[in-house]
Amino acid sequence: MSTQTSLFGESEPERKKSKVPPKIEEVVGEGFDVQRLVENFEPIADAAGSVEVLRAFVLRLALRGRLSDGSLNAQTGLPDDWSWFRLDEASTWAGGSGFPTQAQGHTDRPFLFCKVSDMNLPGNERFIVTTANTIDAETAKRVRAKLHPAGTVIFPKIGGAIATNKRRVLTRPGAIDNNCLGVIPNGRCSSEFLLLVMRDIDLTEYQNDGPVPALNQGRIGAIEVAVAPLAEQKRIVAKVDELMALIDDLEAKQTKKREVGARLTKSALDALTSAEGPEEFDAAWKRVMENFDVLIDRAEKVGEVRDTVLALAVTGKLSAPATTWSSLPLASVAESRLGKMLDKAKNRGAAVPYLRTTNVHWFRLELGDIKLMPFEKHELGEYELRRNDLLVCEGGHGIGRTAVWNGEREPMMFQKALHRLRPVPSMNSIFLAYQLKVAADTGLMATFFTGAGIPHLTGRKLAQMPVIVPPRSEQDRLVERVEALMRICDQLEAKLRVAEERAAKVAEAAVRELVA
Repeated sequence: MSTQTSLFGESEPERKKSKVPPKIEEVVGEGFDVQRLVENFEPIADAAGSVEVLRAFVLRLALRGRLSDGSLNAQTGLPDDWSWFRLDEASTWAGGSGFPTQAQGHTDRPFLFCKVSDMNLPGNERFIVTTANTIDAETAKRVRAKLHPAGTVIFPKIGGAIATNKRRVLTRPGAIDNNCLGVIPNGRCSSEFLLLVMRDIDLTEYQNDGPVPALNQGRIGAIEVAVAPLAEQKRIVAKVDELMALIDDLEAKQTKKREVGARLTKSALDALTSAEGPEEFDAAWKRVMENFDVLIDRAEKVGEVRDTVLALAVTGKLSAPATTWSSLPLASVAESRLGKMLDKAKNRGAAVPYLRTTNVHWFRLELGDIKLMPFEKHELGEYELRRNDLLVCEGGHGIGRTAVWNGEREPMMFQKALHRLRPVPSMNSIFLAYQLKVAADTGLMATFFTGAGIPHLTGRKLAQMPVIVPPRSEQDRLVERVEALMRICDQLEAKLRVAEERAAKVAEAAVRELVA
């Protein structure tokens, strides 16, 4: 076995979705009617990401001449009166400028000064109509800010903002700060057609691979773009606007449907949470199961049910009244030990497998990539894992993440970035792991973090964290019951994932049928 599985196993990482359906050239043929496609898309729109796919699909069709009359040229793949150009042949660059603090704060000057944050202002969803700061010609000259004409298409060029794929058009002359870049129509493109062109390009594919993502003008400028005649550009922009409005309506319907579903789900989970004792919980659980297809329409929503069950388990809602339960500091029920420092220059001894934070996930250990570290003989007992030990991530993105070691491979050690918790006999390891998960979900665990910049969980702080301790026999019963409920969740989640995959295939097939 390469992994330890769990009833609480994390879902697979979301696959990177293509922006357009695959084999688009095969999909689009004679008699294609994109209007009919959009109007008939609602029955299949529940497939995950379908609306985004449809938007990208329409945009790509528009920019490949599929919304234009006439046949396609076999050599260019475009209508005869279209041409391929490099982006820097279809536009000129609009560079950003520094914007000193002393030049900011004015809103009544004639020229816009646009920052990335201005792209998020209400009313600026497509066109930049207002900015938090404006400047005049004198200020522009003083701070060496180049003024760009109305119609310039701008976008972020540095950092994580690149991945937002924001594209905006200046509505009046202005400057942009040095976190932005822009392209100016040069006569081959109208401003709005150039906006469509830029929206069709995923700039994250062209950013550098350094620690701070950034765009290079040379790489972007070399992108080949298809350009229609100016008169045709105007017609294409109008058609895309019409189709996008239909898609917006479709998305609004989906949003309303999801909101209704979310309210129903919350009501059902609230009924579980407010249940007094196991009998009321069983009745509420039965109602959830009977209406599961309505309440839980996405696989990821099953996680909400899991979290609710865990919270109920550790607060006594799944058992008899908790009169004999105690609240104790974690140090009273488990011995804590931080792992060994990984230091290739100092570590001596035989190479032994050890676990890192990357191996530890909530309730699951990934054992497919195990590293070796030298340990001296006297260290083996100190850092060796025993069956039912807990491993808790000390810091980083997964701080607090916890899994139970089941002794699958021996010997096994652990590194310094992990705490080992060794429970006393009166503490069920899995029940203790439940409590740490609930503490992380509710924010209780975060109150024990230290470190202003990068929070971490010291052994001293971890030892102070309060845990609820029922009698051991009650802990065992609760773990057994929770595992049974989670198996049901696993089955339902698997069923939903199969349904979602089927819906995606149906959506793709429906696209092909509608455009055949």
